[in-house]
Amino acid sequence: MLALFFTLSEIVSARTLDVRSIAEDANAALAICPQKLWPSFSLDGRAMLLLYDPAQQAWYEPFHSTGTSLPAVVPYSRLPHTITHFGGTFAFVRYRARDTIELLANAFPSEASAIFELAHESFHKFGQGDFLAASTQQRGYVYPEPWNPRYLRHEIGFWLERSVKERAARDLSVASYWYHRYLHDFPNDADSVKSLDRLEGTAEYVGVAASVLASVGCFARTLVYRDAVDNAALHHVKAFNGTFDRDYESYVIGLFASVILADRTSTPWAARIEAGETPAGVLLANIPPASTHDDLQLEIAERHFYDQQNKRNWAIIEPFRAAVSAHDTSIIAIPPSRLSGSFSSGQSFVNFRMDHTIEQILPRALAQFGTSVDLLNQDTAIGPTPCGAAFWFPVANHDIRFIGTRISIQTQSVRVSELHYSTLVGMGRRWLCVKP
Repeated sequence: MLALFFTLSEIVSARTLDVRSIAEDANAALAICPQKLWPSFSLDGRAMLLLYDPAQQAWYEPFHSTGTSLPAVVPYSRLPHTITHFGGTFAFVRYRARDTIELLANAFPSEASAIFELAHESFHKFGQGDFLAASTQQRGYVYPEPWNPRYLRHEIGFWLERSVKERAARDLSVASYWYHRYLHDFPNDADSVKSLDRLEGTAEYVGVAASVLASVGCFARTLVYRDAVDNAALHHVKAFNGTFDRDYESYVIGLFASVILADRTSTPWAARIEAGETPAGVLLANIPPASTHDDLQLEIAERHFYDQQNKRNWAIIEPFRAAVSAHDTSIIAIPPSRLSGSFSSGQSFVNFRMDHTIEQILPRALAQFGTSVDLLNQDTAIGPTPCGAAFWFPVANHDIRFIGTRISIQTQSVRVSELHYSTLVGMGRRWLCVKP
């Protein structure tokens, strides 16, 4: 998942954290008492590899709910060929017969931020299997993007945050007003972000809560723990404040709705989210709305932002479409199963309608697919193709080298090293389908 939401200014590449302390505290939160985070989630029996780059070593330790583990220091030369090869902050690997998360620990400014990332990404991988598999999510911007639903979502997030900060009953009632107005006015938009609210909103909550639980310990009084989670959530979203990026909405709304549910209800709210509801839906559906007035300054700011963003997005879409349609190009399609760990892009995804399907472009994508494919600032689409669901992008034919049933590509932005492929023709184009 695209989940590195500690801002780049917070990343300190030269810092070496105490990886032993991170491992000990992460184990407590994620294996000894993870039910305090999410009832059905635990990393017991899995493992972590905490890389600290200046030493070119990793701390390996299995997660364990009882007894002791047998940690080990592992030189980079003996690690799986993943983030040590390409970069990124995390990857999932099979190591020493265990499902293992690799984390570049010294890429984070604090132990809390490293544990946040461990928990957030591990929850995606191991805690959300049942409801992740059934999800259909739309990330990023839509082209053209209307400002109106984004304004209403902004208001929902603002009032949920204020409810955590002020703990006033009316704040939740006002949040309920914006929530029900949004559902009424923009039901299709609400449906398009539902999965993202569940997946990223709950992972954000688990990450924040885990960073707190690792600090206060499993035996902290509930009130102390809950107050600390409230404060950590408020601090965490400071990186999002003042931005209108629609992707942030799901993180903020889902985080604060989950915090409030954990604070104020004894109902099995987590199970309802697993079954298909959103955090905000579980929280606000039955709270009577309190009518309020529109924020005209926020409306103007939101409208201006999306007018400009639509122009920026078109500047991405048009050259990509031209490259895809060129007669001297082929389309390379790579199955998502080959993706190693995290990927990133120069901005949020851009969704647009092309060939009667919704496509997503990752502008200037950075990604690694095993040891055989690297993307370096390559505009890349994600979506259905004749090859199946795939990451796909156009490449000039003269840059493709065919070696029997394999292809190799070496350009400034794409490296493909002798991968098996098959050729299909669809959507008026030639597709080179990389095999899983």
